[in-house]
Amino acid sequence: MATRVLRKILQGRVGTLILCPTDCRRYIIPGVRYLCSTVRDAREDFHPSLPFPERVKNIRPFCETLSAPNEVLEMFNQFIILPEQHMIKALDYSLNCLVHYDKIDAAFELKTLMEQLNIPKSHSTYSVLANLYSKSNHPKHSMKSLFDEMLKDGLTPRARHFKPFVEMEANKGDPMDAFRCLDDLRHSGVLHERIVDIYITVVRACVGKVSKQLKNKVLELFYDIRRYRDLLSIEALETIKLWFDSLKDPKWVTAWSSPSATYHCQACKQKLETGNFTEEELHELKDPLISHVLRNRKVLSEVRCHTTAGKYVDYIRPGHSNRFPNSVVRFIETTGHYDVVLDGLNLAYYYHHFDAKKLKAVAEHFLKQKKRVLVVGSWPISLGHIRRHDQNSLPSVMDFLRIVFVIIHNSNFRALDDVYLLSAAMQCGPGTLLVSSDMFSNHLQGMESLMKAQFTRWQELYQVKLASFVGEQPLFESVRRFDHRVHVQTTGDTWHFPSSDGSKWLCVRREDQSL
Repeated sequence: MATRVLRKILQGRVGTLILCPTDCRRYIIPGVRYLCSTVRDAREDFHPSLPFPERVKNIRPFCETLSAPNEVLEMFNQFIILPEQHMIKALDYSLNCLVHYDKIDAAFELKTLMEQLNIPKSHSTYSVLANLYSKSNHPKHSMKSLFDEMLKDGLTPRARHFKPFVEMEANKGDPMDAFRCLDDLRHSGVLHERIVDIYITVVRACVGKVSKQLKNKVLELFYDIRRYRDLLSIEALETIKLWFDSLKDPKWVTAWSSPSATYHCQACKQKLETGNFTEEELHELKDPLISHVLRNRKVLSEVRCHTTAGKYVDYIRPGHSNRFPNSVVRFIETTGHYDVVLDGLNLAYYYHHFDAKKLKAVAEHFLKQKKRVLVVGSWPISLGHIRRHDQNSLPSVMDFLRIVFVIIHNSNFRALDDVYLLSAAMQCGPGTLLVSSDMFSNHLQGMESLMKAQFTRWQELYQVKLASFVGEQPLFESVRRFDHRVHVQTTGDTWHFPSSDGSKWLCVRREDQSL
């Protein structure tokens, strides 16, 4: 009542009010006090004299208790006087808190104020706005309108911006609308990130739904999870179990299990895949990978290669879909496949200064195991004439390396160095070990998600890095982030879903499949 009376006074509509002294004491004076205290609280919580972290700390409780219409503007005015970096951080966090506490109107008011001053919005800001739009019932606040705004700001929607809309449709009880959002995500080509929670939310919405179309859609999701080798939490496995248990035609039998020492499912006794790369999978990965590594090449490159089997010249052309360097292909065809490929420069620079003896020690380690060893590198490693007083131990090391097989290229461009190293390891086929501490992180950035999943899986299976030396003996460690065997497997009539740490598996088989 006090707020309504005060609003009429401020709008000049006092003629519509009939007030007595009692009304003034009961409504007007408390209302004015309420309004003034609100403004004062905002100014106190975000006063310029407070350190910036303290002001940020006050945002959450302020947004949680926000109720008066002027509070958003007052908070906004306190933040726009900050340096730009702090201003954007404070406003983004305020917007996030308002959405979190379902202050929908206040959040839209803050968004409007930000747009009036052309305050830039980032992908993170739009992640918050995606949550806001999904909570709004207004038709104009759709996924399409949000993405149109992003495109105007020069930003491309990502999977995280689809997530709230997919979850909204799933929670409304119509999974087909959620699948339509997922189809939009697939067709957008925006697959730089995988958010498994989206798929599990949709699967949960499909539990108990009798529809052949929905069943096929869910199975497609499982095939995608298998293809991308996504990790699944125990909660995700429980949701998947609920869905299979709810199916009637055909019925499925579910059980918790784990692999035996011989890698058989202990529930259904089926032999499980070990997760090793097949020849077909490697063939599918390697040429697109090299094209991705060379995607930024602008000029024609002539690369001369000196090998223990002869000399070659490669031409790396810009704007073309590049394949493996011809020198690598011909060299391996001539000399045969190798068990181990060594990153010559990476190993020689192990202690941050060039020491060719480290490279020799690593090569000897594998040669003693009767492995075929290939060294790939560039200057200062050379097969040409080396003056004996140069590089200390390098001449004697190169005399030794001539006994093994070596590819030396004359490129100083880092990406080409990686191309020759990866090409040599992959051209030898599945099972060849790559020894390098280079994680190729610069190439992972911007990589299409399926290629990224396959490449990191290849690294985890076949790449090791030099960890240390005990005397002259090298020690190695895997680059593996988790057990490479952990991935979804299916025969069509059976499914096996592992937890992310591999400790627990969900075994699923059609009821008519005998053990």
